Amino acid sequence: MFYYKIHQTAFSQVVAICDEDLLGRIFEEELFILDVKQSFYGGKKIGEEFCRQLLQDAGNLNIAGEKAVQLCLDLGLIEKEELKRIHNIPFIFLSVA
Repeated sequence: MFYYKIHQTAFSQVVAICDEDLLGRIFEEELFILDVKQSFYGGKKIGEEFCRQLLQDAGNLNIAGEKAVQLCLDLGLIEKEELKRIHNIPFIFLSVA
């Protein structure tokens, strides 16, 4: 399961998706912080099929977690080399439009 939230800006839409178990957690490593905030990622809980659809239709993505990132890899939206990690938690910010 995943959590997602859609953020509308003046010029675009950002889809934030995270693995269910990461919501509300903060990961710090040296000078970097990955804050999986409830207010940013925690809109609705969804399953894998709906998550795949969101990923394929989105223009701007903010993704955190092994499962969510793996879906991006499976769909060919990203390459492994593009991933960032903090405390071994993969994440990516991506504009696919």
